[in-house]
Amino acid sequence: YACLCSFTSPLRSILLGIGYLLFSCAICAITAELHRFYRYPLRTGWLLLGPLCTGVLYIFFLDQPDLRTRCINALLAVQNLWTMQLILRRGMQQIGRGDALYLLGVIIMTSGLMLRVVYPNSALSALPSESSATAVLIPFVGFFIALHCKAVGFVMMAHTRTQLQLQHIANEDILTGLPNRRSVMQ
Repeated sequence: YACLCSFTSPLRSILLGIGYLLFSCAICAITAELHRFYRYPLRTGWLLLGPLCTGVLYIFFLDQPDLRTRCINALLAVQNLWTMQLILRRGMQQIGRGDALYLLGVIIMTSGLMLRVVYPNSALSALPSESSATAVLIPFVGFFIALHCKAVGFVMMAHTRTQLQLQHIANEDILTGLPNRRSVMQ
C-alpha cells in the first residue's frame, strides 16, 4: 500500500511497479499457505510465475497505463481466484464459517480487480499526480476490507481445525486408535 499510495513521488512509475509486484508476491504467499494448510501438493514454480509475469507485464506496458492496468489486474484476479479454487476443491459440505469468510474476501478482492480491468481509469496510475488523497483511498477501501475478511477467515479456519484435532484427541486412545472411555460413555 505504501508503494501504491505514493503516486505523487517523482519515482511514481517505479513505486507502482514495486507495489504491483509485492501485491502479486503476497497473493502467492497466501496461496502457498493454503496449500500447506490443506496439505495439497505445491510446485513452487507455479507460485513464481505470478510475480514474474507481473514484473514483465509492467515493464512491457510501461508507456501504456490503461493496458498495463488491465493486464496486471487481470493477472492478479486470476492469482486470487486460484486461492478460491483451493477452498472450493474440498467440497461445499466441508466449507465452514472461516472458509466462507475467506471466500467473501476473495470475491470482494477479485471484484475490485476486475472492476479495474473493465474501468482502468479507477487505477492509481491513471490518476493525475495532483489528485486528492480521497481519490487514492477509495479504491483501497474494498481491498482493505477484503484483506481483513481473508485474514480473519484464515484464523477461523485454523481455529476450527484445532478444535477438531482436540476433539479427536479427547475421544480416541492415542496408542490404539480405539474410542476411549469418554467417547464410549457419550
